[in-house]
Amino acid sequence: MAGIRATAAAARHGALGASIVIGVVWAFWHIPKFLTAGSAQDYSFWLYLVDTIAKAVLFTWVFNSTAGSLLMVTLLHASLNTSTVFLPILPAATGDVGPVVIAIVLHCAAAVAVVLATGPARLTRTSSRADQPQDSVKNVPRPPAPGQTG
Repeated sequence: MAGIRATAAAARHGALGASIVIGVVWAFWHIPKFLTAGSAQDYSFWLYLVDTIAKAVLFTWVFNSTAGSLLMVTLLHASLNTSTVFLPILPAATGDVGPVVIAIVLHCAAAVAVVLATGPARLTRTSSRADQPQDSVKNVPRPPAPGQTG
């Protein structure tokens, strides 16, 4: 379902616009974590919002660059979640918001680099068949079949 929502939103708003919308919705979906006493999210919700939007841009880039593979996006999401367990950067573990701010800045820098490298409309460097002229596909020479001469 997430891939369908992302694709529909991208058709309406472009890939970057869709990523921002999805990032905002995703952040607000996690508000209960900020309202729960003892949660690992004991830093500013606004920092989380910025981080979630940056991650949504990165996830959109992975989704679009892997022909819509939700498996690759899920693996990236799981790896980011797992990294906060094994690298104690959350304020609940360190007592300081500094490490999580550094991580958010790095996520934002990666998202900006992706947008600059791929463009905001599609967030992918690969071209789709719709972008290619139809004549170029028809005029491609094909190798002879086995047993035939060229």
